[in-house]
Amino acid sequence: MRSLTRFGQHSGVPGALAVLAFVMLSACSGGDQAGPGSGGTESQPVTSTAGTVPLIQPGYERQAVLDALGEPDAFRLTVNDLDGVSVTQESLVYGELTARIDLVDGVVAGTETIDPYPTGTMYPHQYSSWELRGGMTAQEARSALEGVELVSMDGSAVGIPGGTWLAGNQLLLGFADNKLVYAETFPLTPDEAGTWLTEVQSGVAP
Repeated sequence: MRSLTRFGQHSGVPGALAVLAFVMLSACSGGDQAGPGSGGTESQPVTSTAGTVPLIQPGYERQAVLDALGEPDAFRLTVNDLDGVSVTQESLVYGELTARIDLVDGVVAGTETIDPYPTGTMYPHQYSSWELRGGMTAQEARSALEGVELVSMDGSAVGIPGGTWLAGNQLLLGFADNKLVYAETFPLTPDEAGTWLTEVQSGVAP
């Protein structure tokens, strides 16, 4: 489900509301990019609007998705420890295709049709899903995002006890034990009054 966070207000999105407020403020100060969301029929094969790429179905590897569809308009990454095993989950959002592709450890687990984005949406195209990988340190993330202003916040207050959040323009990163466990880029959509809304995928906190 896609949540809308109005500029200057807080929605009911769990976890990192204080950090998201900064993300919105940063994003509204500039940027000419655009991005995606969720909410529709699950497990629908994805193809390009031109119909010239292979269908994307469960079992496809991440590289095959990017080869076929290119970089996503927005993405989310989480790393969780399940019984001592590190599991990486990703959601790649393609606004023009109205599709979200979910991966587990680099393999497509499912696809979902998402609501179309309105004209004028600013997608966070300045970020590549390859730049940020689970387990990288905060310094490695800063190096990968050279030139991006990032503000550090205590993770204990927003979902990562003893950890750290780094927030920037349409970007949120979470670190536990100095390892990246959460990354998300945020599209912005305008409402009728010209107020920017932050598009947030469900479940912000890792």
